Amino acid sequence: LGVLPNFEPHHYQMDGICKILDGVDLVAVTPTGSGKTAYLFLSILVMMAISKTPSLCPQIKFPK
Repeated sequence: LGVLPNFEPHHYQMDGICKILDGVDLVAVTPTGSGKTAYLFLSILVMMAISKTPSLCPQIKFPK
């Protein structure tokens, strides 16, 4: 997305974001400092990118 330079998401973050986009409810239980807050922000950034460029994921529609 070009917003977070030098940032490599954890595999569970990417897997979880894919599940969220598929409409699956998700709860992340991980140790302190493992990226739960980044999870939230990554999800928001992905939603913003898809809202801006719907062709990235045409089957997904987000409320405005």
